[in-house]
Amino acid sequence: MKHSVLLKRRSRCIITEVFNVKNNLKLTADIINQFPNYFFAGFWLRLFAFLVDLICIGAITSATIGLFYKVMGFETSTSLITFYGLASLAIYLAYFTLLTKLNSGQTIGKMIFGLKVVSLTEDELSWQTVLIRECACRFILKTFIFSIGYVIAAFTPKKQHVGDFFADTSVIIINTVKAAKSRGKKPRYQSQFQGVK
Repeated sequence: MKHSVLLKRRSRCIITEVFNVKNNLKLTADIINQFPNYFFAGFWLRLFAFLVDLICIGAITSATIGLFYKVMGFETSTSLITFYGLASLAIYLAYFTLLTKLNSGQTIGKMIFGLKVVSLTEDELSWQTVLIRECACRFILKTFIFSIGYVIAAFTPKKQHVGDFFADTSVIIINTVKAAKSRGKKPRYQSQFQGVK
């Protein structure tokens, strides 16, 4: 009898320890990408980076399709029902999608201003996250009426626009992460910044 009571107590302790370990692992997984609010890039920094990106996209479009159209003597139209409009849209979306995924969350504008797109739920950006944020949401936000979705970033704690909400992403300031690392702190969000020196 005494032996069975002792076994029951031990099994309860083991179950409690396993439960605590599982909860700690779950909490750690949830906390990995939770940054302090001052790490997130504000609306104006992101706007200036976006304007630099638009200049780059304009240069790429002019150097490729625009040049071809000028040489051939065709009229250019930004309407989506023309080949020029579709090709311009494809360059616009490909620029953001490919650079964000293949350049560790940075376009040329973000590199100039020291910004980086990060996932709040993944260690690194997956193709699914990038396609949702950079293709689907940018296509929707490209129209003038829906571009108000970018303004929301000025008023949210994590500085997220509509596309960030759908993809669970945001944009952080890289120098802030570097400063936190140089103070010798072991941040909870270190997994995404193994390469940041």
